[in-house]
Amino acid sequence: MEGGKKKSLQPFLSIWRPLHNDSLLVFLSRRGECKGSRPVRRPMVNKTSISAFGGSIILVFIFTTIALFTPGWRYFRNGGPQLGLVTYHCGSGIREVNFRDCKDWYNARWIFERAALAFMILAFLFEIAAIGIFVILFVKANRVIGGAAAMVSLLICASLFIAILVYGINFQSKPVYIRSNTNEMNGNSILGYAYWLALTAFILSIIPLVSSGAIPSSIPSSNPHNPH
Repeated sequence: MEGGKKKSLQPFLSIWRPLHNDSLLVFLSRRGECKGSRPVRRPMVNKTSISAFGGSIILVFIFTTIALFTPGWRYFRNGGPQLGLVTYHCGSGIREVNFRDCKDWYNARWIFERAALAFMILAFLFEIAAIGIFVILFVKANRVIGGAAAMVSLLICASLFIAILVYGINFQSKPVYIRSNTNEMNGNSILGYAYWLALTAFILSIIPLVSSGAIPSSIPSSNPHNPH
């Protein structure tokens, strides 16, 4: 009986033994590979500084855009005109100014106003570039792009600072007098809301400047043997 059982199991044993031996060899070989060379895990990117850079630069862009394209840099009291770097408002009521006079003022702006306009445009363009850099960093972080973010942030901060400094220093020394349609003289002007928006944009631009400086160190090296 025992001999009969062995004979009946021989076909199954002949099939199972090679499969068993092969599986054992594969298992041992894979185990040896894992012991000999473990896969290197790259550290994850810390996106905290990237998110701080992107959020703050978008906020700076909003304030810069409003300040650049609204007329409230020089504001005349009591319903007088509002004169900006790009646009102007001719006022209302008894202090409303003829449209041609508003246009003539715009075409004959002081040099410091033109200089402030140039630096505000530079800041505006740098901010667009910074938003593009943020998108690239968020999709695929790279240390070189991180360094570019820090450079652009510095240019934004410097451009806004020069614009508000040049305009603020020369504002009182270069007064503007415009006669209204009712022969009222508009001469009592102050720094308007657009100037303060530009100043706010400059203060906020310090945030992306600081956060962008931390971006390269938050991105692991492309060399897997030297992640730092």
